[in-house]
Amino acid sequence: MGETRLGKEGCMKKRRLITIVMILTISAMLVACKSEKNGEENGTTTAYFEAVVEEVNDTVLLVDALESESNITGEITVPIDNSELYKVGDKIGVTFDGEIMESYPAQIRKPEKIEILSTDETKDDDNTTSKVMVAGPYGGISLDIPADWAYTCCEVDNENLYSVSYGIQFHPVDETEGFIELGYIPMFGVCGTGLEIENDTIANSDATIGYYDGSSNWTYVTFSGDKEKIVALAMDADAWDASNMEEALSILDSLEFNQKELSGAICDYSEESFIEEYSLAVSAKNITSSGATIVFERTDPSITDELTFGEEFSIDKKVNDEWLEAEIVVEGDYGFHQVAHTIAIDEPTEYELGWEWLYGCLEPGEYRINLKVEEKPVSVHIVLR
Repeated sequence: MGETRLGKEGCMKKRRLITIVMILTISAMLVACKSEKNGEENGTTTAYFEAVVEEVNDTVLLVDALESESNITGEITVPIDNSELYKVGDKIGVTFDGEIMESYPAQIRKPEKIEILSTDETKDDDNTTSKVMVAGPYGGISLDIPADWAYTCCEVDNENLYSVSYGIQFHPVDETEGFIELGYIPMFGVCGTGLEIENDTIANSDATIGYYDGSSNWTYVTFSGDKEKIVALAMDADAWDASNMEEALSILDSLEFNQKELSGAICDYSEESFIEEYSLAVSAKNITSSGATIVFERTDPSITDELTFGEEFSIDKKVNDEWLEAEIVVEGDYGFHQVAHTIAIDEPTEYELGWEWLYGCLEPGEYRINLKVEEKPVSVHIVLR
């Protein structure tokens, strides 16, 4: 039989005092809890029980044994070698030599085997997940990220972003290459060659999961409804274990897109921002209420015509779906320098445009900046929050 310990000697730190009545009651319960499941009368007994982890300490677990045919119930301490393997809420199966020490809580000697049967990832008080959020001009994006995953929150114009306008990048801590990029994207298109799709429900939305070229690892996830411009992209994650890709989908299931959490400024895609004849796209970054960096980029390097733009510009504000010129703050006449700036062929050309002198600091809203390239009009649409 096991040894009996009373009072402080057999108690964990959190249980300093117990009454004699409690000790007698618990001792009686523990005697009844001894199991000889799978055991033999020659002394080679083994026992098995399932339990839920209540506390994780450096060398021991405090678990609550579940009722089963083994007749082992109540709180039990289980010695462990590696505390990092377990989390509060885990359901475990324990195989041991059948002897239970009649202390409070009950104790077993070193178990023969501990199996993690399932993990409770829904608890908010066990620090197994962190809710991370990035705000942006179209709404705040948030995810619950497990402790064994790394993440980076990327706001608008973050140089780490590959495809989305702003969002969250995350990957397993033990994966040195690749990541999932989740975020807001104005337009998203896919190529149908070698594409297979699967429909599912993720984050309470109808979702489409795309797989390419017979791969078991998904390439993208798109959403519908109020999340229709949110996309998740697997970047350089082809070599990831399938279990990591499945867990990534579980993380996406915690996605929330709060369209009331608005902040910052962004360049919004528009057909008016592209001059097809020159294969020239014009956009903006580093946008503030008083200025922005205008970016000219050729999408077809075979078009080598010299292109120039001047410093003249105007700004319109969208009011009730109608574009009206923003209020000019300059009193009297004003003008622009007659200068021609050249647009490079093989790299983007950036131009710092400040408008405070002409329009003051713009209030939150939707605007378009009107320019000319070789006398052809082009407009850059921006959103300020």
